[in-house]
Amino acid sequence: MFRLKSPAVMILPAILIVFAVMVWLMIKNAEAPTPAQIKKMAAAGTFYPADAQTLNQNLEKYLNEAEKVALTNPLRILVAPHAGIIYSGRTAAAAYKLLMESKIEKIILVGPSHYFQFAQAAMIAGGSWETPLGNLEIDGELAKKILDPEEKIIEDASVFEKEHSLETQTIFLKKILPNVKIVPILLSVPSEELISALAYKIALNMNEKTLLVISTDLSHYPNYETANKVDLATIEGFLSGDKNRFEQTTAQTTSAKNPGVETLACGYEPLRVALKVAQLLKLDPPKLLKYENSGDVTGDKNRVVGYGAIAIEGTSIKFVTPILSDQAKKEALLIAKQTLRDFVQYKRLPGEIKVTSSELADPLGAFITLRNAGDLRGCIGEFSPAKPLYKVIQEKTVAAASADPRFNPVRADELDKLALEISVMTPRQRIYDWKQINPETDGVVVINKNKSGTYLPQVAKETGWKLEELLTHLCREKAGLADNCYLDKATEIYTYQAQVFE
Repeated sequence: MFRLKSPAVMILPAILIVFAVMVWLMIKNAEAPTPAQIKKMAAAGTFYPADAQTLNQNLEKYLNEAEKVALTNPLRILVAPHAGIIYSGRTAAAAYKLLMESKIEKIILVGPSHYFQFAQAAMIAGGSWETPLGNLEIDGELAKKILDPEEKIIEDASVFEKEHSLETQTIFLKKILPNVKIVPILLSVPSEELISALAYKIALNMNEKTLLVISTDLSHYPNYETANKVDLATIEGFLSGDKNRFEQTTAQTTSAKNPGVETLACGYEPLRVALKVAQLLKLDPPKLLKYENSGDVTGDKNRVVGYGAIAIEGTSIKFVTPILSDQAKKEALLIAKQTLRDFVQYKRLPGEIKVTSSELADPLGAFITLRNAGDLRGCIGEFSPAKPLYKVIQEKTVAAASADPRFNPVRADELDKLALEISVMTPRQRIYDWKQINPETDGVVVINKNKSGTYLPQVAKETGWKLEELLTHLCREKAGLADNCYLDKATEIYTYQAQVFE
């Protein structure tokens, strides 16, 4: 006899089918980039043609007409304008002409925010960037190496939504280097500490196939003659290659209150980052490729905007030892000695410190060494701080005086007998062959599982040890490992350099 199946039996297969469809859709959606992972165009149709064919023709015209300036060394940093391409396209092409037939694989883009004000460095750390010519991949791996929330280098895609300063660079990049990967970064009102931290992060991640591109226009809205005058001053300041001189020059020009000038360079903060990176990597002085203003393009010379294309070359990419000026060294020693005295005598730190030397705001590592009549009395430091150098100096001075496990805390009656030495260090760099170590210039770190130790660069000179002696003592006495731990493939070896003064 025919019987109807129970409702539960009939419903169960339907539920399973619905569930299977939902799982399939979830997998399908996970495979394709979500809208949030694609940076959509905001300036297409206003700053440049939205139509791919028209845009391609325009870019080809500008690039074909641009004169390629001969460089002596490999290109490391490029500065280009970001106005509508009918105004600044000729100047931008003078910059991007240098990338024709380039083997660059990664580009770090740094530009100013025109629509949002914020104190961080904002990044997009993954996905892709849309252009009419096709999308550019955002290098998530490189972005993660630069991200550092403690230093206010954060991921925030929201501030990019309306921004054109980087978008006008991406159209040239997609045209010339269609497979290049990018890391986009926006700045608004960064602190000096953030400028330094970002520059250090970028410098550490530069290599032979990585380029830094800075986006900026120059003077906004003076007449033609005034623009030529103030832009020349801004450019000359930047071409000095000296960040402090560039800052002083722009400050002087700003204080002159030239009529009609609303800003000297909307990418002033990114330009400061560029000069700091160039300093850290010991790059060549910047070279001017082209300058003009909108008056040269349109013929309207009553209210113009300036544009510059600049290149910075360098023979090699190597993070070099930080060089503190004599003034910065004096200030650093003063901070350390005052901190030592106040802590030992009164168990307190000095009041708020306002440093006058910009180098002391850089996030550099440092070791503090205390000696009494030539004998070691304490030595403690930090390699990769997320804080300014002057704070590291304070903290490690206190630690050297009170927390070195090899010694009792420093007493007040010892203060006048102590010699204080500061070692300011570069970030550590991993090496895979211990024979690459130069004991005359390199500090060394060995790490094996949860044990580690370091000798500062001056140790070999002070002891007279040869390289293998140095490494043997380091493994045994500082890291608590076997004498030949440096031969163990499981041991990580790092080198660094230091500027030492007392």
